[in-house]
Amino acid sequence: MLFERFINASGYGYGDKIPSSEIKDPSTDTHPGNDMRKSHEPGLSAAILAGGASSRFGTNKALALLDGVPLVARAAATLAQVSADVFVVANDPAPYVALGLRVFADPSPGFGPLSGLDGALAHARLESVFVTACDMPFVHAALVRELAQALGGYEAVMPESESGVEPLHAVYARSAAPKLRAAMQAGALRLRELPQTLRTRVLPLAWVKEQTGGLDPFANANTPSELARLAARAG
Repeated sequence: MLFERFINASGYGYGDKIPSSEIKDPSTDTHPGNDMRKSHEPGLSAAILAGGASSRFGTNKALALLDGVPLVARAAATLAQVSADVFVVANDPAPYVALGLRVFADPSPGFGPLSGLDGALAHARLESVFVTACDMPFVHAALVRELAQALGGYEAVMPESESGVEPLHAVYARSAAPKLRAAMQAGALRLRELPQTLRTRVLPLAWVKEQTGGLDPFANANTPSELARLAARAG
């Protein structure tokens, strides 16, 4: 079987065919972020945002391979451990259908990741949704579970990283959708303003490190060289 439209930091170009021998089944991935409990978190959907232009990467980074697995498929396999409703929000759904992923078109591409978040809330089947970016390969399933359980009566739960609060690695109540959409349409909202716009619980960095054992779930790849460094770390 041949997989098309993938890219590989080690030399394949966008549109190249990659032999199946170089594509791993993401369900066999055993990175430290896996949650061996395998039970789905009640009421939790999970969305992977793949709507970025990938301008610094040069090609569609969601399809780039890390340890033989497309980044978006790697995230989906990890999230399937904690959610029965995993899907992708993308500008162009076509490349992801071949991966067997549920995918929805970005509803308002001009708004960047906020539009992806809006799409995630619109298409989530359950009461809350974990949202992450496709270029974060070390999604930590146990951390996602803990974030979901911390939501309570808040509209969002966001973890803290070394760089600050992480709105693209967070759990949102689906009921927050009207407030988010109204702020977007008024032009009064930026991604970093989400913690102030929504009723948000922020979980501190020290707590995050306890949950992940020091693994950095927020590491991302904006360029092929950054992906190569993450690949070395994963190996």
